[in-house]
Amino acid sequence: MKTLTLCYRNYDKEILLDTVKEAIKGKSKAEDDVIYFNDLAAMYKFMSPARAELLSVIKNLKPKSIYDLSQKIHKDQGYISKEIKFLNRLGVIDLVLDETGSRQKLIPVVKFDRVIFDVGINDVAKASSE
Repeated sequence: MKTLTLCYRNYDKEILLDTVKEAIKGKSKAEDDVIYFNDLAAMYKFMSPARAELLSVIKNLKPKSIYDLSQKIHKDQGYISKEIKFLNRLGVIDLVLDETGSRQKLIPVVKFDRVIFDVGINDVAKASSE
């Protein structure tokens, strides 16, 4: 079973900015199966109930395309496409190109079986005292 860890660490804001810039450039941030956050609210927002549902549907229902996924989850295809690209840039999902048939399709595939939150109590105390 492969686990993605969302890890809260109170670290320098410059490191956070560099991390976001690299993610925007398409460099995976799920290095060693961990994504670091400098803000607890951002960490919980990242794994929102809607995103958790999206990952669950991909993992369990195995949609054949982004369009198929949007149909299964009953959400706008544009919204789903944006979410999928974001999760792909962070290294949470892969997009597999399917060239069978008349059209090319991207098949989303979740790389993890579970997501855990790692919050160090000492880090929370440091952040609240600053």
